[in-house]
Amino acid sequence: MLIRGPSWYATCNEREATGLSGDVPFTVSFPAPVKESAPFTVTPAPAPAPPKFPKTGKARTTEKLLRVRSGPGLKFPVVDVLAASGTALNVKSQAHADTINGNDVWDQVNGGWVSDAYVVFDTVP
Repeated sequence: MLIRGPSWYATCNEREATGLSGDVPFTVSFPAPVKESAPFTVTPAPAPAPPKFPKTGKARTTEKLLRVRSGPGLKFPVVDVLAASGTALNVKSQAHADTINGNDVWDQVNGGWVSDAYVVFDTVP
C-alpha cells in the first residue's frame, strides 16, 4: 500500500484483486486532521455573595391584609393587620423562623413582626 499527501493512494496487486490484471489504482479521501487547540483551564465563576443578614431600613408591604405578629413566626398571636399593599415599614431587625413561600426570614417592624416574604426593601438611588 502506498500513502501520499492528505488523501491516500493505494494500489492492489494481482493477488489481492482476483480476476483483474495488473495494478488497480484507487483513491480514498479523508478529511484533513483537526488541529489540536491549545489547552485551556476551566475556572468556576465566583459564588454570589450571601445576602446581607440581618437587613434593616425602609421597606414596603407587597400584599394587603398582612398580619403583624407579636414575635417572629406563626406561633405568635396576631396583634395588628396592615390593610393596604405598599404600606411603608421601617425594618428594625430580622430573625429566622417559620418558612413562608420559601422564605424563613421575619422582619421586626413597629408594632411586631411580619414575614419577609411579603416585604420589599426600598432601593437607594
